[in-house]
Amino acid sequence: MNAGPPQPDDIGPRRPRADRAAWAAAAGIILGISAVICLALGAISGQQAIAMALPAALLIAGGLIVMAMPDPATGQRGGFLAGLRAGLLLRRWRLAAAPAAMRTSPATEWGLSLQRRQSRQTRMVL
Repeated sequence: MNAGPPQPDDIGPRRPRADRAAWAAAAGIILGISAVICLALGAISGQQAIAMALPAALLIAGGLIVMAMPDPATGQRGGFLAGLRAGLLLRRWRLAAAPAAMRTSPATEWGLSLQRRQSRQTRMVL
């Protein structure tokens, strides 16, 4: 019986979205360079070069934006860690703002209760 959460098939560092985005950016670069070369050779007019360069710019910008964005799994891990840090910071702020009598941390409270139990046990033994 599988008791854990479902695992992705490939846990490697490859991200398919980033790969596709890199190919889109590369296609945009090639399209842009070909527009400039064709314009320089006189094969196309200025309007045609602009018509080729606009999709090239969109492909490059879209590819770079998608490559910079994390995939959903990385986003979830990052969101969890950010929430964990925020919770720890909030706990510290609450402890700092609390009166001195209430500034014991849960670990200290547990240690005190452990000491009390041990002292009771030693008294019962004696």
